[in-house]
Amino acid sequence: MTEFYFVRHGQTQANVAGIKQGNLDGPLMQLTEQGRGQAQ
Repeated sequence: MTEFYFVRHGQTQANVAGIKQGNLDGPLMQLTEQGRGQAQ
């Protein structure tokens, strides 16, 4: 049997701005306060 796992990261600044992101790194990729709470 195959198992699938879905993992979601917390909210980032780019999410709030409506910017689609990949695996880039930068200020817009930082978690928001809400995103840090979601990650916990």
